[in-house]
Amino acid sequence: MERVKEVYSELEICTNEDERVELLAELSDLFIHTDVKRSAEAVEQLGVVAERANSNMGRAYYQSGLGRVYYKNSEFEQAKSAFIKAIEYTQPIGAKRLESNCYHSLGMIYWKEGAFDKSLEVSIKSLEYFEKEDKTGNKALCYNNIGNIHERMGAFDKAEEAYVKGLEILQELGDERMLLNVKGNLGVIKIRKKEYKKAILLLKPVLEGFNQIKHISGEQVTLVQLGNAYVAVGEYAKGMNHYTKALKLLKQSEFKMIEAEALVGLGNVYLNLEGFEDAKKHYDRSMEILTEIKYYSGICELYIDYARLYAAQKEIGKALEMVKEGLELALEKNLSLEIQKLRDKKIELEELSSRVA
Repeated sequence: MERVKEVYSELEICTNEDERVELLAELSDLFIHTDVKRSAEAVEQLGVVAERANSNMGRAYYQSGLGRVYYKNSEFEQAKSAFIKAIEYTQPIGAKRLESNCYHSLGMIYWKEGAFDKSLEVSIKSLEYFEKEDKTGNKALCYNNIGNIHERMGAFDKAEEAYVKGLEILQELGDERMLLNVKGNLGVIKIRKKEYKKAILLLKPVLEGFNQIKHISGEQVTLVQLGNAYVAVGEYAKGMNHYTKALKLLKQSEFKMIEAEALVGLGNVYLNLEGFEDAKKHYDRSMEILTEIKYYSGICELYIDYARLYAAQKEIGKALEMVKEGLELALEKNLSLEIQKLRDKKIELEELSSRVA
């Protein structure tokens, strides 16, 4: 990237510590989507300069940069802690833009934890700042985040409305990567609404777009979502092919959450084909990853998949055990959506058990 070369050149001759802070923060930002390791290296240098200059702005940039690196590495607890520290530094110095960006990132983490009320609260805080500006990519990001929250809460129409608002902004800006992200999210909404053919039509050009701009994590996510859509319409071979491609891309990208989702997708294909041992093998590997990254809502969803697996083998007792374990976790973490899903599954299995008896 041309700007990366320019920043390196400017750093070589820059002696002003405050300016070095700004340049290193920009360098970290330039690398975050393409080379997390180099982004982390820039953040590390930024921390050293910030302390040497005794700069709270530098410390805020440093914590924010750390948060983004942790987030990309699926280390969400560390990311959350870093973003909260960044906000603490921004508030006394009035760094509203950076504060709002951190609120946005916190919203994504709370979303992944299943804390949707918190996620919506901080996402709205972020949007309130960017709403005062002209149309910007940050404003579009806020709408995208709010769409993600509504999608997880099952409010699909509200989610679609938020995504469309973000899309309108991005079409004016011409930000191809973000445009593809939001179009991909609209494809997910079609899956949630069980409009699978529409989802496939939306997601295929998104996959082609990510491939053209060489955005590996975007490609992975879209491959998994397309896999989900194909499996939903009974095209298991195509679904398996897309999940397998997503997993192969892990050689180029360590996106653990997508690896876990692809493994669940493959497990679901095997379950539908009555390949129960293979299904369990893929679920087990996914559980290891989800436990490692502490993605609790994903773990709760996976317990439902285990229950489906055991129920398909007429082992209703084991299926109910899986639901019980999932429900205990969901109650411990206060995951309201997962609590309801697991309770519904429990009722379904109990009714099945009584009929069998």
